[in-house]
Amino acid sequence: MTLLEVMLVLAVIVVAFAIAIPAMRGPLANHRLRLAADRVRAQWGKARIEAMQTGRAHIFRFELGAARCRTEPCLSADDYLESSDADAAESRVADVPLVADPDLAAELPEGVFFLGGVAKTDTRAMTVLGTRSAEPVEADAQWSAPVFFFPDGTSSSAELVLANDRDRAVAVRLRGLTGTALVGPLQTIAEAVTETEPVR
Repeated sequence: MTLLEVMLVLAVIVVAFAIAIPAMRGPLANHRLRLAADRVRAQWGKARIEAMQTGRAHIFRFELGAARCRTEPCLSADDYLESSDADAAESRVADVPLVADPDLAAELPEGVFFLGGVAKTDTRAMTVLGTRSAEPVEADAQWSAPVFFFPDGTSSSAELVLANDRDRAVAVRLRGLTGTALVGPLQTIAEAVTETEPVR
């Protein structure tokens, strides 16, 4: 084989890849979107199990327009007062009754973000929160309304929408009575937004 033939073969391979890569971007983005929905379902499952194992309600939140989400145990002022770090306990009691659990934090795959969602707040959720607004510690981030997981295995009824930059979205729904999550079909962002209210 001559050098010219090798160069021609390489040129054909490069052209084939140049044609194939844009065609593969859509399916890969859709796969990442479904993977993100499964990750949220897994996060909800962990929060439900943690609530049942610890006997303490847990809260799930996500950052609107970003890829971060986290689960937080609902801690009362008594929990902070019993803490070994008195200074941290004193400052947190004056703050909100929530603390992030780093083991229950997650991020969505690249290119996927939380578009919006709703969570129904019932009397149990209001009792857990008390009269305070329970905003997370990071004031600069726009965190969602809380989704509650209770020690008896139930949760808030909730729905959130994940989206990507290719105008595709998927809804993840949480049934309050059973605490089970269902992932909907892929839709356009416009279709998903008409079915789901924005985060409050």
